[in-house]
Amino acid sequence: MDKFLRVLERVLNDLNGVNFCVLGSFNLYLQGADITPHDLDFITDDESLKKVASLYNSKITNEFGYLETEFEIDYVGIHFVSNNNNEPFTTNDNNQVEWINREDLNIPCRSLQSELEAYKKMTGEKYKNKVKMIEDLILKNK
Repeated sequence: MDKFLRVLERVLNDLNGVNFCVLGSFNLYLQGADITPHDLDFITDDESLKKVASLYNSKITNEFGYLETEFEIDYVGIHFVSNNNNEPFTTNDNNQVEWINREDLNIPCRSLQSELEAYKKMTGEKYKNKVKMIEDLILKNK
């Protein structure tokens, strides 16, 4: 996971002042889940996503009704999605963010409760498995 943390550190430094947080498998990993992430996923708003795309010279798409951009840093896939028009991720307010400290990085992460609510709205077997994983993690952390 050192590679992911190094890339995350670069993103945090590059995007200082931009509103975003980590979500998905790396977020779950940071919060104690036994999961192996394959990329870094972030959520932000439309304006911030445009800044990200400009900074990293990546294309913005709107295939699913919300903005997103994807690129790589040091062979790590990076995926930013907008919370605008993006059910189940319609908000990105501070009540859904937990700050996790790892290796001197202060990382904005989506709360486990917010992740749980989002995954419950998704369909497919892999999402059911993540719902169970998150529910177990929430119980373990109480």
